[in-house]
Amino acid sequence: ISLDYKTKYGKYFIEHFLEESGEVLTEDEKEILIERNKSHISLFEIQNIKGDLIYVEDVLTGKKHIVWEPELCNIVDNSELIFGRVSKVFIYEKFVGDISFLPDFCKNVFIDKVNFDYQLIKKNETDLEINQYLRKYSLNVYKIYADCIYEILEFDEDENLELSTELDD
Repeated sequence: ISLDYKTKYGKYFIEHFLEESGEVLTEDEKEILIERNKSHISLFEIQNIKGDLIYVEDVLTGKKHIVWEPELCNIVDNSELIFGRVSKVFIYEKFVGDISFLPDFCKNVFIDKVNFDYQLIKKNETDLEINQYLRKYSLNVYKIYADCIYEILEFDEDENLELSTELDD
């Protein structure tokens, strides 16, 4: 979430970090940060897996990616949904930061809720594109994701909240 937060100076944290500490970073480190700063949260559907490469489609933007994920490719299957970010890391694209999964039966509900929120905001920001929305309003997208998960697990009872706390630990 902090990747998407703009400070009162109108810059993202990574931009401040590069300005303040850029001289101690290698060119590779700078490149990784610059690329990561371009990423946005989204929902990715696995289209295919070939070796260490996972072919995914961003179901919110329609953009296709080939991500290099040697560890992840062994534990996921086609059509699984990954909630996360894709960013270029050197010559490959990879999932960066934390990733989560969304059950397939929640896909349409999630997409509909994101699109509803996007269209609502777009009424006031007519030039807003979906990838800009996913970055600028990432808190909304995280909340929609969390709401979908909470609905599945029915976190209305205290014991379920206690269980979720235990699972987090």
